[in-house]
Amino acid sequence: MSERDFDVVVLPCPTEDCGSVSLAIQEANAHGTKVLVLLNTSDQQDVSKAANLRADGFLIQSELTRDRLHEALHRITSGEMSIPSTLARELLSNVRRRRSEKPGRGVLLTPRELQALLLLADGLSNKQIARRLGISEHGAKRHVANVLAKLNSPNRTLAVAIALKEGLLNERTDRQ
Repeated sequence: MSERDFDVVVLPCPTEDCGSVSLAIQEANAHGTKVLVLLNTSDQQDVSKAANLRADGFLIQSELTRDRLHEALHRITSGEMSIPSTLARELLSNVRRRRSEKPGRGVLLTPRELQALLLLADGLSNKQIARRLGISEHGAKRHVANVLAKLNSPNRTLAVAIALKEGLLNERTDRQ
């Protein structure tokens, strides 16, 4: 029997550690085999483990029936992802919780763009920003344009307002 004889492999995810399952999933995927992972429960810990696995589907052992297994296998072989509704609800709840815990969109500005943003907040022109940063006016315009683009802002005033809302100016001034 060759390694390609299986369309789907069903793997249990142990409560303590899913590291070995992760390796098995990588190996199966390398050979074109789909993976269905059996989770012990849908509690917070198992949901976190499941979110980190690159499986093609999940089932919760306590909810396992012949029909659910058949449906999951059918979905996976059809290219869909099989995930129990209890697990999907828990994953969505985790995402919502993380979003409410982490304000902002995670805008990534370079240190120089942050400096330009601080100077924008002080109401400086591009020429003044260039002098303060010791760069050309063209360089200052480029940094300001990058800030506007990354904050998805049509103008300087709105960019500063967005930066204040996102906490970008507070973070930067706390570090100085």
